[in-house]
Parts: sequence; C-alpha cells; structure tokens
Amino acid sequence: MGDDMLDILSTKALTGLQTVDLDELGKRIDRTEPRKRESTDVDLPTLMLFTSGTTGRPKGALLSERNLFAYAINFTAIGAVDGKSGFLCEPPMFHILGLVTNIRPALYMGSTLVISPGFDPEGTLKRFADPKLGITHYFCVPQMAELIRNQPAFDPEKMRGLVALFTGGAPNPPGKIREWLADGIPVVNGYGMTEAGTIIGMPLERRLIEAKIESAGAPAPLVEIVAGHDDGSVAEPGEVGELMIRGPGVTDGYWRRPDANEESFTEDGWFKSGDLGYRDEDGFFFLVDRKKDMFISGGENVYPAEVEAALLAHPAISEAAVIGMPDEKWGEVGHAALVLRHGAAESEFDLAEHCGPRLARYKAPKYMTFLPELPRTGSGKLAKHELRALLARKARK
Repeated sequence: MGDDMLDILSTKALTGLQTVDLDELGKRIDRTEPRKRESTDVDLPTLMLFTSGTTGRPKGALLSERNLFAYAINFTAIGAVDGKSGFLCEPPMFHILGLVTNIRPALYMGSTLVISPGFDPEGTLKRFADPKLGITHYFCVPQMAELIRNQPAFDPEKMRGLVALFTGGAPNPPGKIREWLADGIPVVNGYGMTEAGTIIGMPLERRLIEAKIESAGAPAPLVEIVAGHDDGSVAEPGEVGELMIRGPGVTDGYWRRPDANEESFTEDGWFKSGDLGYRDEDGFFFLVDRKKDMFISGGENVYPAEVEAALLAHPAISEAAVIGMPDEKWGEVGHAALVLRHGAAESEFDLAEHCGPRLARYKAPKYMTFLPELPRTGSGKLAKHELRALLARKARK
C-alpha cells in the first residue's frame, strides 16, 4: 500500500472527520504505486482463537499465516472451491468456521462471500433462493440444518444451487443425512477444530456419502492423521484410538497455557485431539466420541455419541445428548436429555421400547429428561458441563 493510500485511510478518515468519494477513492487507488512488501515470518502468530470450551475453560490457540493458509488449501480441496463459488457466512466470527473456514478459501480463490447478520432459518432459506447471491457453500452445525428443515417455508428447490451443505461441530446422524439426500441435497460430514482447521471431509460424491454415511470423511491433503494409543502405538483399521494430527495447519500451542501444551502434544510433534475414532480399510475415518465423554457402566465402555445417534432415529426426537452419571450399582449410567420435534408429545417416545432393538442393554440410558432446548456455546456446540450440572440438579429433586 502506498503512502497516498495511507493518507486516505488515516485516523481522521476512519473516524468520519474526513470523507472520500468512492469513485475518487478508486481513481486514487489506481494511481498509487504499491509499497514494496517487506518479508514477514509466516510462523509468527497473527490470530488467536479460543476453543469452544464445551467441557471446561476455553484455551487461546495461536495461529500463524502458515496455519491459516493450510486451512484454506485443505477446505478448498475438499469443498471443490473455485472462483465461481459463493459462500454464505453465518457462524459467529469468534469461531473458526466464521472467521477462517468461510472466509480464507473464498478470498484466496476469488469467490463470492456473503456475510449475513446472523443465523435466521427463514432468512437463510431466502438467501439460498436468491440467484443474485449465488450461494454454493454453506457451513452449519447439525442443529442449524435441523432448524432449516423445520421451517414452514422449507423447500429443497430453494437450495438447488448448493454444492453441498457442510456440517460439523457435532455428529450428524445418518437418518438426518438421508432426509437431505432424499431431497437431492448433498450433506457433507467433516471434522475440524480451532487448533488444526479442516482435517477430514467427506467427498462430494453422493455414492460415497451413502456408502460411508457414518464417516467424517477422508484426510485433507495437508494433514497427517492417525488413531493412536496411549503407549504411542498406532491403531489398526477398525480399532478405536485417539485421533492425532500433524501438519502445517496445526497450531504451535496455546496462549499462556504451558500445562495444556504439554498435555496436547507428543514429543514427536503430534497434536492429541481428545477425540476417539478409527479408520477403515479404505482410509475413511469414523468418530466415536470425545475421550472425556466416554463413561464406564458395569465395566463396559459406553460412547454417548453412539447412544445419541440411536435416540435421534426416533421421529419425535429433534436433539439428544447423553451424559454418564454416577450410579451405586453400575458405577455410571446414561442420562439422556431430549428435545422433541415441533408438535411431538412426550408420550410418543418410550425409551425402553425404542432402545431395545438398537442398543445393548448396558448402553441404553437409565434415565431421561425432556428439555425445551439443550445448553449450547456461542458457536452452537453442546455445553456438556452445563448439561451435566443441570441433570444433576434435576436428579436431586
């Protein structure tokens, strides 16, 4: 940027004490000689984003331009982004999806970027249907997708321009994905995090989405990922382990949290995600649950995500969350928090009858509580520490 442009964008101009006609601004930009760019260290942190803190205190992940460039390349490859793409950005700007995943690929590829005032299901549908906006790429958590489908004005024809509906932040149950596929709209599962950006994504081919409907997808091009054990060994295909990531997109660490850095990184540079999963023989990865969310009932491991997927197969259930709660006999048992779909009644759901053919007895929740909504973070993720406290209070009553 030249000195002339720096004068235009002075403090006075930005505070409104000086105004510049936009046509004149354009002419002055064209006349200005670019300032010689000085070399920069691409590994210096340029952004700090806080993790969502679903189970505890958020941590500030330090991200460099090398990290952010890798984020953009990884999603551009998975999401088939080009200069004709149109992004509708509705996640909050304090979240990786809003501030990076929506914006960086669009800017790097010269795509259209539409930033809305915020998520509003009715307004979102109107934006999908507007040919002037040309929306092709949309990110959301599964709960946002469900709210869009539940709109009275929902019409899949309004969404024909989408390359795909990209979902993440929480498992998207197969039944929900099939509803979208039946309407001719690809729903693409993915897996990423603040500390490493886009890690895994499902290819856009409908055949593969249906064949691997429970998978989060295959690794992005600039990502190494394995399922590992605490002893440092790598899990075999089909064997559950903690997902560990390495590559140029992985943060160098957390701001002022040496304890968290020591806990999160191995000596040879692998980032420990805290998520449990496995890969199949074809190289597709399947998420099992958060390592901290697993509980043990009667000596058996129970993964809440598996139980939640079974509960969400019921047509009356809109949202489900399962928490492991202390129990004198079994050590821990599941407590299900359920949100009904609009118009459904509690009498439509029988926990034992529904879970019997779908889950082993030790996996089926012992208790259930109906709630008007589940507690969530500002980015839409389930706040399990809040839910645990809420269910504990209800259990004491």
